[in-house]
Amino acid sequence: MKLTRCKISNVRALKNIEMEFSVDAQKPLTVIRAANAFGKTTFLNALRWGLFGDKGLEDIAYQFAPDDHRDNKSKSVGSVEIDFEFSSGNTVKTYRVIRSREEKIDSDGKVSTSNTNVALFDVMPTGITAIDHAEAHIAPHLPTELSDVFFTDGDRALTFIEGEPKLQRDRVQEAIKSLLDLNLVETSIRHIDRVRSNLNSKMKGLGSNSSQQSDELVEKINEYNEEIPKLKKDIEQQEEKFKQAEQTWEQYDKKLIQALSTGADNRKQLNEDMLSGREAKQMAYDDIKKYTREQTELFKSRKLATSLLSTPFKNANEILEKLHTRGDIPNQAIPVLMDRLNQDKCICGEKLTGDETDVKCRREHIQNLIEENQSSDKIKKIVTAVYFETKNLRQPRFSSSWSDDYAELVKSKHGAQDKARDYGKKEAAINEKIKSIPDIDITNIRDMRQKADQERNNARDEINNLQLKLNSVNTEKKEAENKRDKLVAKDKEGQKFISQLNVAQDLRSVFLSTFKAIISTELQKVSSEMNRLFKAMIGTESSEIVTIKEAKITEKFEIQVISQSDDLLKPSIDLNGASRRALTLSFVLALTKVSGKEAPNVVDTPLGMTSGYVKQSILNNICQQSTQLVLMLTPSEISDCEELLDQYAGKVVTFTNTAFYPNIVKNKPPVDDVQVLTCNCNHRKDCELCRINEFSIPEAAS
Repeated sequence: MKLTRCKISNVRALKNIEMEFSVDAQKPLTVIRAANAFGKTTFLNALRWGLFGDKGLEDIAYQFAPDDHRDNKSKSVGSVEIDFEFSSGNTVKTYRVIRSREEKIDSDGKVSTSNTNVALFDVMPTGITAIDHAEAHIAPHLPTELSDVFFTDGDRALTFIEGEPKLQRDRVQEAIKSLLDLNLVETSIRHIDRVRSNLNSKMKGLGSNSSQQSDELVEKINEYNEEIPKLKKDIEQQEEKFKQAEQTWEQYDKKLIQALSTGADNRKQLNEDMLSGREAKQMAYDDIKKYTREQTELFKSRKLATSLLSTPFKNANEILEKLHTRGDIPNQAIPVLMDRLNQDKCICGEKLTGDETDVKCRREHIQNLIEENQSSDKIKKIVTAVYFETKNLRQPRFSSSWSDDYAELVKSKHGAQDKARDYGKKEAAINEKIKSIPDIDITNIRDMRQKADQERNNARDEINNLQLKLNSVNTEKKEAENKRDKLVAKDKEGQKFISQLNVAQDLRSVFLSTFKAIISTELQKVSSEMNRLFKAMIGTESSEIVTIKEAKITEKFEIQVISQSDDLLKPSIDLNGASRRALTLSFVLALTKVSGKEAPNVVDTPLGMTSGYVKQSILNNICQQSTQLVLMLTPSEISDCEELLDQYAGKVVTFTNTAFYPNIVKNKPPVDDVQVLTCNCNHRKDCELCRINEFSIPEAAS
């Protein structure tokens, strides 16, 4: 998808804006040059609303009415008209969406919205044709989840890396699923689940004389089908509580460490003991995990198989070795006998050529021997193969027995568990000493940490309980389904439903495995590409490149930044403004690239809080990676980037807000009311309309 043109009417100060976007592959950049407060953010929101409707705006109550309409208590009709094109092979189709709404200002100055309309048209050289059910046609191509991918407000909405953790993860997940078309797979899975539920309900009354019992089973299965999603949702909620409690605990733990490290000598010693003990305890837990893994592998080992089968292997070995010693295997007789028939003499020295009766008898005898051996040759070949192929199994060369290895692992694991318990007791003792410190600040920090720890433990216990219950319900459901199938299988109609259920289950398994495979594979691709772009944007001259090891997306759809010391950095706190912008843009561009789709990236103030090399690096990378880029830039953002704009900009439009005459706008505008006017001045020139007073650019957000 690419934007080609837009027309905006009566959206705040954008009373009459019409412009085209660059669709040139070599110059994919369209620049909206405007000082702060000159209408950039309003333009961004107008485009979002035009494509996605009210759901595309963060604030659905966003008011369009221009100020002079509000003052006059008059009615205002705001509208946004956008032309966009979709490419499919060599075919390019252009559409036009027109969205409008009426706003009325009452006597109290309150704005009410009514008569919201949307229309979609197929734009062709011969004219335009209306498309029925516009919203239904737009929704699959422009899902709301992609509004934050296509449109980024550099000043405010670092949507994917800031905000409440769960909301952030949900946004990342929905954006990835939408752009990779995974929502379609999820919809298919839900549809199959509904089909399975309906088929189950249709089995009522089947099963001959056991219809009452089958009906009870059908009801139970329906109850299980309702209970399982609820349990899964409860588990997700508890996992979120656990994660939040863990983050809170880590936050106060860091504060406690800092408070102890700057206190008296005895406090510093407590801090050192606590940290060293915690590290040792973690090492013990790591050892427990390692030994547990090794135990699992031991149960899958060749050594266990040979140990369990040692007696039959021993008996087989004795038989095979006897056959080999006697020369029965491998069978060499046939080649030798056949070779003799081609020789003048037998092995015994007797003559084998000529017409004599004795010669004929000898040759006939050898031929009989060959035939006799051939009849048993197949068996001997199999026995020969068994002899050679199983030699390592029959005579294993292990330095120790399986039971010895297992006993050693159990001993090591118990030792690690004892160490973990001991370190846990020492940590508890240190915490008791910390409690005795008469410091109000430390007491508050310690209490908050303890509270978070308790919440974390409660959430963990609840997760375990819910998981046990979920496992139990799944088992009971499976048993009920098996009983139901046995009962209704006596009925021909029931057999049909069982077959259909099996097909539905197979389809569900295919869709589910496909979904998981795509998520796993494509998520890793997006993560890798985001990391590459992020590092390229912040550049080797950035002070943060020294501390940042990588940026990645976890399986839980969290965007994380890892330091060189493997610490987790919180983007909203631990990264500077430039790096936060770079991380957001890296994710958006990586997702668009991995999806393989053409999509516009419209970004307001992408280079704010950046300067020098980093600013140029961000601009250069986003221009190279985007198939269509629309940037709203202030004069300060443009400064030092003129050559890059020369290289990439296919269209440049300058906004001038008449409200800022004469303080900022130098010349009197050609209109008397407040509105944004446009001109075709690029980043290297100005005109009578757009010229501004030097050193007068406002700092307020637009």
